[in-house]
Amino acid sequence: MRIITILMVAWLGSAPAFSSDHIDGPVTTKNGVADISDLYAFPSPNGKGISLVLNVYPFVSSSGHFSSKVSYGVIIRKVDVNTNGARPVFSMSDEVRIDCRFNDDHGPDHSVMCTSSNKLMATTTRDAAASSVDFSLFFGRRSDPFFFDNDWSTRILHEAKLPEPTKSNTMASLNALSIVMEIDRPKLFGGDFGLLAIAAESYKQDSSNIPGVRFDRVGRPEITNVTLLSSKKNDADLRD
Repeated sequence: MRIITILMVAWLGSAPAFSSDHIDGPVTTKNGVADISDLYAFPSPNGKGISLVLNVYPFVSSSGHFSSKVSYGVIIRKVDVNTNGARPVFSMSDEVRIDCRFNDDHGPDHSVMCTSSNKLMATTTRDAAASSVDFSLFFGRRSDPFFFDNDWSTRILHEAKLPEPTKSNTMASLNALSIVMEIDRPKLFGGDFGLLAIAAESYKQDSSNIPGVRFDRVGRPEITNVTLLSSKKNDADLRD
């Protein structure tokens, strides 16, 4: 499977689901526009759809923008849960994939087109509403939603204990590039559904006729840093 890490989100009666993964390995960090920082999924306020937010390029400057050399994919799968055994067993089916590509013009006409594997399409220009009726779409530079207290985190590493939480947000003045989609439920799988598995990836694709090369993927929070960077000690950086 192309996507291994997944984010589970219950469709009804649950809190929003999210994952955060700021700063990956050296290759991804050097290609900031391909570095996925956040993935959010939650029921739309109108009760009819699912809202998806994919953020990339953490710490982007005021001149930063999406690139035509990088595509972004969101993968959505239906999940069935078997609760007859000692513990729940999850199985996935009916995948819908949404891919977004940007044009080369980084001026007022900078635009994106998103198409899905089940023939949905939406296109829009920066900071504008989507011009397609298939689903709502938006992109632009926005405040990074991730709350992170760097001093608090550093104390955990050095003191090996959990300090009292504070209200200091190191990310307060930082931005990211954001893609936002809102899709009606019947348009995804043609009927009702409960649990979803959601993941995202960024990949380089110079031509639609050439397979893309994946830069980054996200589903579970901070896997690359917590699992690979924190435990590497004197070994090579394994995050790439």
